Amino acid sequence: MAKIHKRLLSKKRTRSNRPVIVLRLLVPLTIFIQPFWGAVASIIADDLDVILIDLFHLKKFTNYTLADKLLDLYYLAIECLVVLTWQLPIARVLGVGLFLYRIVGVVVYVIGKNRRVFVVFPGIFDFYFLGLSLWMSVFHKTPTTNNVIVILAVVTPLKMIQEIVLHGLEAKPWEWVKKLGYTLLHAA
Repeated sequence: MAKIHKRLLSKKRTRSNRPVIVLRLLVPLTIFIQPFWGAVASIIADDLDVILIDLFHLKKFTNYTLADKLLDLYYLAIECLVVLTWQLPIARVLGVGLFLYRIVGVVVYVIGKNRRVFVVFPGIFDFYFLGLSLWMSVFHKTPTTNNVIVILAVVTPLKMIQEIVLHGLEAKPWEWVKKLGYTLLHAA
C-alpha cells in the first residue's frame, strides 16, 4: 500500500495525458443512448480531468483551459445533435442558439486568452440540455413551451453563478477536492 501511495504522490510527470483525453472523448458518446445520464457522465469526466492529471501526475496540457473548452465543445456538439431530434421547435431553437452562443464565447477566449469572457458567454446550453433531458426522461413526453421557459429560467442563474465563481473569481474547486483526496490517501 505504501508503494502505491508513494507512486501516486510522486511529483514526476512522465505519463501521458492521453487516458484523460480518451475518457473525455468516449464518455460523451453515451449521450446518444441516455441523454440525461450521458450528459451527467460527461460533466463528471470534465470535472475530474484536472484532478486525475494532478493525482496521477500525468503530463499537463500546454494550455489546459483551451484544451478543456475544445473537449467541452465536443460533448456539447453531441448534446446539440440530440437537441435537433427534439419535437418542440422552441426547445430546438433555444438549444441550438445557446450552443452557438457558447461557441462564440470559446472563439472570443481563443482570441483574447481571458477566462473572464465565459462570464459574458456562459455555458447555459449544458444546464439547459440537462434540465430538458431530465424532464423528458422523467415524464416521457415532449415538454410544453412553458416547461422550456421555466427550465431555462431556473438553469440560467445557476450556470451564471458557476461561471462567475470559476472564471470571474477564478476559484479552483478542484484544488479543494485534490487536497481532500491527498488527505484521505495519507490517512489510509
